[in-house]
Amino acid sequence: KILHRLRKILKTRHGIYGKVVKNLEDWFNAFDKNHDGQISTAEFSQALKRMDLGLTKEQIEHVIQEIDANHDGSIDKNKLQIYFLQI
Repeated sequence: KILHRLRKILKTRHGIYGKVVKNLEDWFNAFDKNHDGQISTAEFSQALKRMDLGLTKEQIEHVIQEIDANHDGSIDKNKLQIYFLQI
């Protein structure tokens, strides 16, 4: 539900779905400080907060749990894109 809302916001702001993926990638890259293709779940949490979506701490944690299914503490670009394509 929360991720559907996030996807809808990105889709609304950026038009067609193909652009959403590109903008999602650009957004991801902005938070990938060392450019290794991964961001920590803490950095991802900060990224969601900066989007000012009005998500609670619990909702942000839920999003992270959904995307970081293997619980390795990081989210890579492919994992994020695949997740957004599935919802």
